[in-house]
Amino acid sequence: MILLDADALTEILEKRSRTDQKHYSSLLSSDETIGTIAISLHELLYGLKKYAKPMKELLQMPIEGYTK
Repeated sequence: MILLDADALTEILEKRSRTDQKHYSSLLSSDETIGTIAISLHELLYGLKKYAKPMKELLQMPIEGYTK
């Protein structure tokens, strides 16, 4: 599993850079599962709500549970 942090997901979701989109496309075409952790999800949801941006894409991403 490849876990993306809030900064990486922000760049991908805002689609600012062709390079970020190429990296994301290569991740999607790999056999790896792409996800994030709960803290990164919270950071992103807070920012999206604050700026009234859509959340649908983000909510479809797998979230890795916390274990010790």
